[in-house]
Amino acid sequence: TWEGQYMTDELLGISEAARRLRVHSFTLRRWDISGQLPAMRDSAGRRLYTATQIDECARRRGMKTTSEASR
Repeated sequence: TWEGQYMTDELLGISEAARRLRVHSFTLRRWDISGQLPAMRDSAGRRLYTATQIDECARRRGMKTTSEASR
C-alpha cells in the first residue's frame, strides 16, 4: 500500500500542501487531474501529498515553499 511507502515522509492534506506552495487548493486539484502533480488518496478519497513531493514541485517551478522561505 502507499501508506507503507511514505511512512518516513510527512503526509500533507490538500490545504496544507497548497499553503506551502502558495497556490489555491483548486490549482492542486487541476494539477492532480492533469497529472502534473498526482495526489495519493486516503480511504475517504481525500488527496494527500508528501512533503518531499511538494518541495520537488516547488523546485521544478522555481518556487520556494513556505517551509523553505522561513529558513
